[in-house]
Amino acid sequence: MDFEMAKECMEEHKKAFGSWAEGSIAKVWRDEADILCVEYDSGRWWHYHETDSGSIEWW
Repeated sequence: MDFEMAKECMEEHKKAFGSWAEGSIAKVWRDEADILCVEYDSGRWWHYHETDSGSIEWW
């Protein structure tokens, strides 16, 4: 379930960039607050959250 959500989050995140340099998903986990975290091949990672309206936020 989390991996499917991570793929959706990545696709939305990629739309915000002209060029996506992070690569593919390398790792998916939930932090202590149960927030979805995704690490990419680049080594960088983000928290992702789906809002009540269905949009994806990341930080």
